[in-house]
Formats: sequence, structure tokens, C-alpha cells
Amino acid sequence: MGGSNNGGHMMDRNSGGHMDGTGYGGHMGGQTGQRYEEDQTFLNETVDIRKELHEKRFEYAEANRDPNTTIGTIRALEKEIYDLERQINEKAPANRRGYGPNY
Repeated sequence: MGGSNNGGHMMDRNSGGHMDGTGYGGHMGGQTGQRYEEDQTFLNETVDIRKELHEKRFEYAEANRDPNTTIGTIRALEKEIYDLERQINEKAPANRRGYGPNY
């Protein structure tokens, strides 16, 4: 089988370059050219908002596990999280709005 002793495992150097440290196709996630640059620009422009979102989600999780947290506090945190997600989505490249929850 194909000159490899590893049974065709995806880490096989003869398998077309998969898992070479840069992702499929030599770029993260198989992206090339303009799309890769757009994504890098998006990530750079949203780094502070994404950090704030991460911190706010942590605060929300901690508030949810605290039995003394009021529903008003939970609702306020939910609104802040929603607003941060909206800000991130507005900065996303137009053809890829809705990047999802894992920015």
C-alpha cells in the first residue's frame, strides 16, 4: 500500500501534505488567498471584543452557578453577551456573517 508502513494514516508524509502543521492545503482550514486575508483581518479587528465576550461568558457561567444571583443580573449578562456577539457579527466579512459562538 502506497510506500508507507503506517497503513495510510493521515500523518503519512506521502498522503498529499495533510497535517503538515499549516492545516489542509497549506493554510488554516484549507483557506487560500483573499478569504484567508479577510479572516485574519476580521480576527485582528475583533480581538478585544472576542476577549471581552470570553470574559463575559465566564462571568455568566459563574453567575448561573451562584444561588444568590438575581434573575436581573442573569438577564443583564445575557444582553451584554448578545450585544458583543452582534458587534462581532457586524464586523464579519459580508459573505460569512454568523461566525458562530466560538470566535
